[in-house]
Amino acid sequence: MTIGFRATEHDTALIEQLRHDGETNSDVLRRALEALRRREVARQIQFESDAIVASGENLADEPDAWSDEYDIAKAREQFANRQRRGGVVSMADPE
Repeated sequence: MTIGFRATEHDTALIEQLRHDGETNSDVLRRALEALRRREVARQIQFESDAIVASGENLADEPDAWSDEYDIAKAREQFANRQRRGGVVSMADPE
């Protein structure tokens, strides 16, 4: 896929400043996109963490997924109940 990009003088200066030895303009832009993706993931994690704190829910009270106490069917039911109540629901698939 080819994407057109009309760089401003400022954009061009940033690309030059951020270019590593041997990198093309496309390489710099790919690194920038990946950094933006990581920033958005971190922002989502922070949002979900803040929502958990605000809910008063203590995840330390719940059994770990890898422990013998963990019941996947019960966890799915709890997830669905939280979702119905409008509680904290992770963007991750519960399965």
